[in-house]
Amino acid sequence: MRSSRCATVLASLLRVSPREWRPAALTMRRFLIAFAAALALPRAAAAMEYRTLTDPYGRFVIYATGSIGIGDADRFRYALDEAGTNRPHLVMNSGGGIVHEGMRIARMVASARVPVVVGDMCASACFLVFAASPDRTVSPSARVGVHRAFSRATGGESERSLNVTMDMARHAAALGVPAPIVTRMVTTPGGRNSIEWLTADDLRSMNVTFTQPAAPQRAAAAAVAAAAQPPATAGTMAELGRADRLTYRRWLAGLSDSGREGAEFWLKQRRSPRPKGCLGGTSAFSLACFEAQRWWARVDERSRDPDYRRAWEGL
Repeated sequence: MRSSRCATVLASLLRVSPREWRPAALTMRRFLIAFAAALALPRAAAAMEYRTLTDPYGRFVIYATGSIGIGDADRFRYALDEAGTNRPHLVMNSGGGIVHEGMRIARMVASARVPVVVGDMCASACFLVFAASPDRTVSPSARVGVHRAFSRATGGESERSLNVTMDMARHAAALGVPAPIVTRMVTTPGGRNSIEWLTADDLRSMNVTFTQPAAPQRAAAAAVAAAAQPPATAGTMAELGRADRLTYRRWLAGLSDSGREGAEFWLKQRRSPRPKGCLGGTSAFSLACFEAQRWWARVDERSRDPDYRRAWEGL
């Protein structure tokens, strides 16, 4: 009885007679499901714009632009389905977005072995999508960056965002991202204006293809800038060693018990031919371990200078 009343009401709304309801039932059901799904998606779902086309070479191309929001992984899956057996290329231009949504897209990119091209910028959660591809390409002006996760509501970090950062680090490591880049991801503070941009050498370590060589004038400008820097003197290197030593000790003293364990863990691992990774224990343990890894890489590099080494060792 109730179903017949619903049929009569819906039929009247759609200006369809009750007798015509049954033949139209399947179509109506699909419409209602699609309509309900559209209502269920938050406004953030429309943040990333997807466009698809077939280039002159017959390749199916997906253009993804904007922030990664809720629902974008499902929309990417629909785009993949549209490509069918024609393996698509994905062109990304995104400053990041919701991390776990980006991870879902990254898993699909890895599974379908989708080539990814960065035309302008790919940072934060977008980096995970880029790293998941077995075929990565960047344009000459493209920027690829990493940082820790943060709360988009407050713009700051929290215990939850630190746990998300650890998920990002594990995901990146599983994708084969080199350890120095994972370290920079974990040690760069989260925030809209805090991004560690990867260098050309960083990208080469990920087997990234560049669409063309860097502009000669840019290389020349870098050489001029380097030549303009005064050579470090013994006095400045000794001062730098003492300053680094003091800063490191202050950082170590400010850590929680778990954080100090992480820093000491890396101190023991750094000389091992096969050091164990930092992704273990609590978030504080892992973050401090990564930060210690970055600290000691810098200290070891600077310690090639004997004045710095003596000052760091307190001699």
